Amino acid sequence: MTQYKARTFLRPTVRLVSQLCLFAGFYYLLNYIVIYFHIPLPTNVFGFFILLFLLSFRLLPLTAVKAGANFLIAEILLFFIPLVIGIIPYKNVLMHNGIKLIGAVIIGTVFVMLITAITVEVSLKLENKLKKKVLIS
Repeated sequence: MTQYKARTFLRPTVRLVSQLCLFAGFYYLLNYIVIYFHIPLPTNVFGFFILLFLLSFRLLPLTAVKAGANFLIAEILLFFIPLVIGIIPYKNVLMHNGIKLIGAVIIGTVFVMLITAITVEVSLKLENKLKKKVLIS
């Protein structure tokens, strides 16, 4: 690999790894804050609100988190594999309540997919409006 190719490969990789480390550090910091101040929200929900605040008021540039967020969204299926493997020891529960559980999982999955699709659609429209507004200004 030539030096130029190595450099062009490493820059996005270093950016991605650093952004994933930023997310992890952000999570652990906010987890400490949630526990210390007894905030009645899960750390990830509280973190989303803080991240939204930081991005909305441009205290954190979008470029500082975009590559990491895109990677996590693209690889989200990998995060669900351990859940499926974890069900295997509970064969008796699945035998008795399997249909109800599968129905609940399917309904929950469809609900999450719909809400995610709507959120992404609204976010993209808002992002396009903001881009147009910046280009016009």
